[in-house]
Amino acid sequence: MSYCRPHEESDLYVVPHCEGYITCYVCRLLSRKARSLKDCCPRFRKRTRVIKHLLAHRKAGHKVPDYAIKLLEEEIEREGDTVKKHVPTKEQDAATLRLLREIFGDPPVRPLTKVSATELRKAGRKLSVAITQLFLPHLKKTK
Repeated sequence: MSYCRPHEESDLYVVPHCEGYITCYVCRLLSRKARSLKDCCPRFRKRTRVIKHLLAHRKAGHKVPDYAIKLLEEEIEREGDTVKKHVPTKEQDAATLRLLREIFGDPPVRPLTKVSATELRKAGRKLSVAITQLFLPHLKKTK
């Protein structure tokens, strides 16, 4: 689930990561200075820092939906400020495999729980590149 995605109300793509952080993909505050994809995707372990980051985007003139900030505030009340690492259930693991099959076409040979960290990093890099390619045209239009 994302907090916000690029569309008419939002210039941002902000999502939680299963490793216990929230990221602002291809962050417009950082992307002009970035030397790599990692440099333009800040990671936040505290939800209050994400809210401050979203407010900085607003101050810079970027569209930030109110519901993104509201959702983060609700999560702080419910779960606390620190973003926790997510360990998927078997059902979530199966749903992820279905999604990976749709995205990459070539189904994994074994369940995600038995895939090596190196293989996951490679798949993550492919996905990051695909996301970046999707958003670069949007970023160029809004400059």
